Amino acid sequence: MKTRLLLLFVLVAQLGFSQIFSEDFDNNGGVMPAGWTIINVDGLTPDLNVAQFTDAWIVADDFTNPGDTVAMSTSWYAPAGTSDDWMITPAINLTTANILTWDEMSQDAAFLEQYEIRISTTTPTIAGMNANPAIYTTAAVPGAWTSQSVDLDALGYANQTVYLGWRNTSTDEFILKINNILVDVLPAIDVAMTDTTGLEYTRIPMDQVIPLGTDGVIDNIGGGAVTNAFMTVNVYDGLMTNVYTGSSNTIASIAPGASSMVTATGFTPVLPDLYTIELISNITEVDGDLLNDTIVSQVFVTDSTYARDGNTLDGFLGIGAGNGGLIGQQYTMLNSDDLTSVSFYLGNAGSQMLDDSIVVTIYDMVGGLPNAVIAQTDTLVMTNIVDSLYTMPIQGGSINLAAGDYMVAVNEGDSTLNLGYSNTVVTPGTTWLTWPTSPMLPWANSEDFGFNISYIIRPNFGVPACAPTGSVITDAACNTYTWAQNAATYTVSGMYYDTLTSSLGCDSILTLDLTINVPTTATDVVSSCSDYTWSVDGQVYTATGMYTAVIPNNAGCDSTITLDLTIGAVDVTTSTLVHTVTANLAGATYQWINCTTGNSIILGETAQAFTATINGDYAVIVTEGGCIDTSACVTINTISLVENALLNNVDIYPNPSNGKFTIAVTDLPLGTLNVEVVDARGRVLLTTSKVLTNGNGNVEINIQDVEAGIYFVNLTSGDNHVTERIVISKK
Repeated sequence: MKTRLLLLFVLVAQLGFSQIFSEDFDNNGGVMPAGWTIINVDGLTPDLNVAQFTDAWIVADDFTNPGDTVAMSTSWYAPAGTSDDWMITPAINLTTANILTWDEMSQDAAFLEQYEIRISTTTPTIAGMNANPAIYTTAAVPGAWTSQSVDLDALGYANQTVYLGWRNTSTDEFILKINNILVDVLPAIDVAMTDTTGLEYTRIPMDQVIPLGTDGVIDNIGGGAVTNAFMTVNVYDGLMTNVYTGSSNTIASIAPGASSMVTATGFTPVLPDLYTIELISNITEVDGDLLNDTIVSQVFVTDSTYARDGNTLDGFLGIGAGNGGLIGQQYTMLNSDDLTSVSFYLGNAGSQMLDDSIVVTIYDMVGGLPNAVIAQTDTLVMTNIVDSLYTMPIQGGSINLAAGDYMVAVNEGDSTLNLGYSNTVVTPGTTWLTWPTSPMLPWANSEDFGFNISYIIRPNFGVPACAPTGSVITDAACNTYTWAQNAATYTVSGMYYDTLTSSLGCDSILTLDLTINVPTTATDVVSSCSDYTWSVDGQVYTATGMYTAVIPNNAGCDSTITLDLTIGAVDVTTSTLVHTVTANLAGATYQWINCTTGNSIILGETAQAFTATINGDYAVIVTEGGCIDTSACVTINTISLVENALLNNVDIYPNPSNGKFTIAVTDLPLGTLNVEVVDARGRVLLTTSKVLTNGNGNVEINIQDVEAGIYFVNLTSGDNHVTERIVISKK
């Protein structure tokens, strides 16, 4: 598979897939996102070399694409064993015509992983997953990032809630990586454009240039047939002036899931420049997803230089075996030309290659492998303690290379080579390396060791025998940027170029590394129980409403922040009926307190209404939606210590008492005398009763275990009621 760098990508889209679920594992602090279920069934111990795997699946930086976090699982155990590790999504609510896509990769091409995907329609458990057959199985995951997809609707899964589970089933391999999980709604009509022209270089000498924009494939990835499909080709120069427009042959009909190749005449450059190639698919029907209808690529046609790298330095690589070696890159000559020099990027800012002797060697290719040495450059002795692009002439003068394939390699000297590479442009099978103790002699590709990269090694051809020069300007702007160099205005981030001619007649390339920042918006949703001070603008807000503030964002552009504020004061008003106090707010949480005793809590009184048993001041604490407030105190003074004729018929003695006392009653109607003893907080300490056979009787009370203080005795006989005070003394 070939991965191309799109240095400039401009699309105008109106429609797109309707996304049901998406997870790229980024921006979550290197931990598994919330809602995911991780199950370690095998219980095996990872080898010490992969000790970072503290769970069945983890989220970590991609080893081959630093800065991009992915999900990964290991099957390298000590002792060796078979992995049985599950990573299960949160609930996904399917509609119809849903398609699952994701990216997979084995970290090392020498250890190909295997896994399966299962689906549960019940719970995110192993039992739920095993209730249905696997929807995807592979026994050999590629050693480079590869996209896969499954049509969920075609498997009978639609309009239901499901969980998707990735199960690592590898035996004693290395690391399985998963990324960019999507569940989308497949449009009824959708075609996608693919460029198959075969450009694998970012810089091509004029003598080796081929027509641009000649070949493409139109894929019908929708649910219905499309008609009259053809490709439009636009080619633009470095000033984005259209220099060519053409059309391909027309395909009468493309069935769902089918693809058709289309060809156009294309454009053959006659001048060195940066060329942008735009391929657009066209059909009679209305395309449901315009995002994939256009594909844009760029190539720099130079007067003398070949390059595969993306003009970005993404890192350095060396062999480090201690016994020398070679790292190189393959180029194809369509026409014969004179190789005059080779440019290559070395890192020596840390003096790690100081005084090393570096030579570039050119090989011919036989049987798809580097064969014989046909030329070398002069020797470069590393005396500069800098990272730089070096250019060395061919030893003894230029060499004519006939049409064919060649490999240009930089040697590793006494120290580990520090050769610059770019990981944004990759053509598998074109990078080469070897050293005396390599496990893959005579030659191997870089991707055989897990490195999907291109080296910054650039052969230079023709006369004059000089290397291209250049400089990079890095800049950023909000919305638009006008480059003073060429007066062009840009609205999209990207790499832009202007080519000048140096005094030696070579390319002098000025590169603009431009970042277009955009204004941002955000909403701060806040609920407050009272006035709210917004940290964004320092203002105090007292009413519910929407408020805005405009401040610079991290990129220096306007950031409009909206405060969606709800101020919810608690209603703590009350209503009183005789001895009962009721909170007017229903549906809240309540706690009644006694104001008379220092706002002490009345145990058990948590209802909306409270009935006092003794005179006093009472209030209620009301809690609603996280807000708490207390009502005003309500005075109850209508409970008399003596409420009826029982006053003259009751005697309590001794009073004060040590806790044992007698209640004597006389001349009461026949019936039952009910007795209740309560403390000053209204808590019931004792209840008893006595049947009065002749209207007279004594009741013996014992509450010697209570603390000293004032207590109340409530007596009830028929419709008669009286409350007497009793003093308990411990002296």
